[in-house]
Amino acid sequence: PPGEADKSNPKRWEVSSYRFDPGFVTVRQGDTVKLTIFVVNGDEHEVRINDPDGREVVAMTKWNRGREYAVQFVAEKAGSYQLVCSEHAPSMMATFLVLPRR
Repeated sequence: PPGEADKSNPKRWEVSSYRFDPGFVTVRQGDTVKLTIFVVNGDEHEVRINDPDGREVVAMTKWNRGREYAVQFVAEKAGSYQLVCSEHAPSMMATFLVLPRR
């Protein structure tokens, strides 16, 4: 959860925020999008990337704090692709806006 009481001091609360940075990127249709992500906060994240129709283009996988991950996908369709952590949505989401190739 985003906020938890400190077990040793119940009047003290700790708040964590989970997000991708940057949270919004624009690319062109047909581009290969390559991401390198280093996980700074949170023990574990279940992430996936969906295309504008909701189809997974990067299958659900687990990412752990302190590790670096590399994923890629081809932006075949114009519209919004979503990088989502299922455990920390809606704050931990990033959007890739794919503009039509001219």
